[in-house]
Amino acid sequence: YAYNTTTSLTNITVENLTTTDWFYGIFYQDVDNGIIANNIANSNTNAGIDVDLSTNNTIINNTVNSNNNGIIIYKSTNHTILNNTVNSNTQYGIFLITDSSNTIIKNNTVSSNSAYGIYISSSSSINLTDNTVDSNPYGLSLHFSDNNNIYNNLFIIFGVRVGLMLLPVTFTVLCPDKGKCLLF
Repeated sequence: YAYNTTTSLTNITVENLTTTDWFYGIFYQDVDNGIIANNIANSNTNAGIDVDLSTNNTIINNTVNSNNNGIIIYKSTNHTILNNTVNSNTQYGIFLITDSSNTIIKNNTVSSNSAYGIYISSSSSINLTDNTVDSNPYGLSLHFSDNNNIYNNLFIIFGVRVGLMLLPVTFTVLCPDKGKCLLF
């Protein structure tokens, strides 16, 4: 838990940690220019990783499984979420909400979460690239989120589930010849 009641914290690194059965596995509030790397956050009550009211943090190479929510970014900007495995969480795999803009979500595996693989709400300028989103009831939901780039992602959906849910938004979807943005 990284938080100071009087000032923002900077350059906080949490790495090589295993958290199980806490409310938050890893929690940043008012943390800038930090790194959350090479951690395992499993079976935590609220979230495996939660970053609130923060800027310029990197979340990289983490395993975030079987929490209520996998990775939450709330009212935070300019983050990089890279090379994480986010599986089997009760609600959301990766959840960006309320002004969590200018974020890169790249090369993550997000699968078998009970509600949404990736849910982006009221956030803009998100770059979603090279992710595999597999076997979630909803693969990706963009809700009141504009000017986002979705490129070279693989959405694997079975049955009557929804790969992309786009509610009043503007966005760009680019599909290379490889066809990795197709729904199955």
